Amino acid sequence: MGAHQGRRERTRVRTDAAAASRAAAPKALTATHFRIFVLSALFLLAIYTVVGVARLERSGADSAEARAAGPAVLSAGLAARTEAVVARTDAALSAAGTLLARLPTAPMDAAEAALGAAKPAVRAVAVVGDDGVRAVSGDVQGDWTRAARAAAASGRSLWVGQIGRGAGGHTYAARSVTLADGRVFLVAVLDLTGALPQSDPASALLIATPEGAVLTAEGRGGVADSLSLKDALHTDQVSATPAAGVLPDGGQVMVAGQPVADGALVAVAATPGKAAAGALAPDRLIQLFSLLAPLGIGCGLALLVFLQIRKGESAQKAHAEAEKRFRVAVEAARCGIWEWDLDEDKVFMSDITATMLGWGGAGMVAGAEILERVAPDHRDRVRQSLESARAYGAFDVSFRVLLAGRNAVWIDARGQTSGEAGKGGYRRILGVMLDVTEERVTQARAQAAEVRLRDAINSVSEAFVLWDRHGRLLMCNKNFRAFFSLEAKLTKPGATYDAVRKFMRLAVKQEHAALDAGAGVREAQMDDGRWLQISERRTAEGGMVMTAADITAIKLQEEARRLNQEQLEEAVENLEHSQIQLAELARKYEAEKIRAEGANRAKSEFLANMSHELRTPLNAINGFSEIMVGEMFGPLGDRRYKEYCGDILNSGQHLLALINDILDMSKIEAGKMNLSFEPLNLEDVVEDCVRLVRNRAESTGLNLIVDLPELPEFEADYRAIKQVLLNLLSNALKFTPHGGRVTVSGERRRDITGDRLRISITDTGIGISEEDLARLAKPFEQIESQLSKTQQGTGLGLALTKSLIELHGGDLEIRSKPGEGTTVTVVLPVHQTGVLAPAAQVA
Repeated sequence: MGAHQGRRERTRVRTDAAAASRAAAPKALTATHFRIFVLSALFLLAIYTVVGVARLERSGADSAEARAAGPAVLSAGLAARTEAVVARTDAALSAAGTLLARLPTAPMDAAEAALGAAKPAVRAVAVVGDDGVRAVSGDVQGDWTRAARAAAASGRSLWVGQIGRGAGGHTYAARSVTLADGRVFLVAVLDLTGALPQSDPASALLIATPEGAVLTAEGRGGVADSLSLKDALHTDQVSATPAAGVLPDGGQVMVAGQPVADGALVAVAATPGKAAAGALAPDRLIQLFSLLAPLGIGCGLALLVFLQIRKGESAQKAHAEAEKRFRVAVEAARCGIWEWDLDEDKVFMSDITATMLGWGGAGMVAGAEILERVAPDHRDRVRQSLESARAYGAFDVSFRVLLAGRNAVWIDARGQTSGEAGKGGYRRILGVMLDVTEERVTQARAQAAEVRLRDAINSVSEAFVLWDRHGRLLMCNKNFRAFFSLEAKLTKPGATYDAVRKFMRLAVKQEHAALDAGAGVREAQMDDGRWLQISERRTAEGGMVMTAADITAIKLQEEARRLNQEQLEEAVENLEHSQIQLAELARKYEAEKIRAEGANRAKSEFLANMSHELRTPLNAINGFSEIMVGEMFGPLGDRRYKEYCGDILNSGQHLLALINDILDMSKIEAGKMNLSFEPLNLEDVVEDCVRLVRNRAESTGLNLIVDLPELPEFEADYRAIKQVLLNLLSNALKFTPHGGRVTVSGERRRDITGDRLRISITDTGIGISEEDLARLAKPFEQIESQLSKTQQGTGLGLALTKSLIELHGGDLEIRSKPGEGTTVTVVLPVHQTGVLAPAAQVA
């Protein structure tokens, strides 16, 4: 039964191979077809050349008669010559189109062939597709894309027209060719000057478009420099019937025209009436050469093409023989050959490949049948590799093949695409297959043994590393990397002993030989404080194995015993010294206590005296100066007296405020400041403070703004809070330049300490640098130096403000940037229960 099945499979695959050969047979006729196409194009070119020569002869014989017949005859002769130029161009473009259809990947060959066949009537040829200009041959840089679009819009098989005007414009002829990837246009730049013979000086010849644009012209009256029939002849339309016209120089002429190339062009002639005698005959020899030269060039190109075809066939034959020798060599090495047609999903297999996959012999099979024999869990991998090969050209995959009655076979398949990629990618893959079942089994066993060995090494608590006899690393465990702080990339197999040793030393603080442990054993202290006992021994093969055990616990016990002994001895010694020191400290403490109490009494007496001695005269100074400033008992006389009294009043008030600040600061530092807490409304306190400083703000041109929402009552000392706000407002007004703004705002917030009020005073003044913020709120600290200061003050305002806020259990926050202004925020608790400052509780 199995033998019959094998014979049936061999018969089927060989039948498929024969069918594939028959399918491929017509492709061998491609070279013959190409020869027929080239010969047909040459034959067509020859016919057009013969027709052109015949017309040239007829025009030469009838030239005198034609010139005598007037503009109608001249325009007819010009039309015939122009028609010959267009026909020769059409033949060249047709032949090039045939060549391009055969070799779409060689557009330059087609352009050069058309240019060589149509010279001198054509100056340049370009191949234009949807993706742009593919090739250009010739000495003219034309507007190829625009010409191709005009040809596509015309719908003609051969389009002739003009793109551009003046020196930058050209006459174009275009023919379309349909390729596999779309329609392509062969566009040529025409040179129609060859169609103009040497004319009578009294006449003029022109070739124009039906719209009246002059393509080329020759003759009298400046028509050669005209861009349109309107400029040249003062007429827009011409016909075969002569009509009156006017040359640019004012000469009166008769004008007649004939259509050319199915109306794509118009041949126009203008004469003063009857043809003048003695007109020069055209140079027929040159014109005859211009007709025969393209035919000769075409024959030469055809010969070159045939030689290239013969050379390609020889190369193909040599390639087939080399491929045959390659197959014999590969199969001798038990390597199977295969070729996969992705479009038809057919696979050709050699005998060895067929044996690997379970078929009886070489032949052609469907790709789906091969995939059925691939293990189910590997089929997607094979399909993905096929799609990747279609897109990128390389195929490399390993898979298992399940065969009936046999163990699974592992196969490595590698291949490369052949041919050019189409729209859908590459079509064919050629490659080899190897049976790697034994290698896979051996590799799996070796990997399993290596895994078990590595697991055993990694499970031990010691560090382990093995080097070969050349000093290269073979393996190590994770503890080795952890003990010496090594990265995984430094301990890859193959790393040298010296390189790894260099990084190991970076983690070692000190090391020395271990006592009573034998040769090759040493102790090392690591940078992180751990102690390792390192042992190095040679292997039988000349390599080296190193182990390292963590002995930190033992070292710590030894160190702890030593430290305990030293600490005990030091404690006994310190106890003896401490008794002497305590006696001396007790004596010094008593003396310092007596001195401090005396200083405190002296300070209190000094402050009391200052309060009485300074405030009494200041009250009199301030009172009398205020009476004098107000002129309560009549004018003082000279106005300068009033100014002097105002200065005395201001100085006295400043001195009194300074004394009050110093006394308040002293009370706070002594803990004797008395606060009286009562429910307060923030708006009332702010209103009182603003009323006191508003005149000062207006006099200095500042805008004082109060922006307070509805806030609850809070418990505080009225006088202290008023003093805090006055101090902050005074500072803001003092350091804000003319035209600035000072804003008082507030809000209520809840945090982990409870309800708190935030009162902010923001100004647009000079600001404070970050390094100066740390010095604020200290007694007698000022930002300006004594030599450069511009404002009066002792530096007690912020210090007193901060102390009063802290007595309320609050905080003072300052944010500022130089040149942008300052924001000072006072944070106060709404309720004082349980958060009173010590001084306030004493009071």
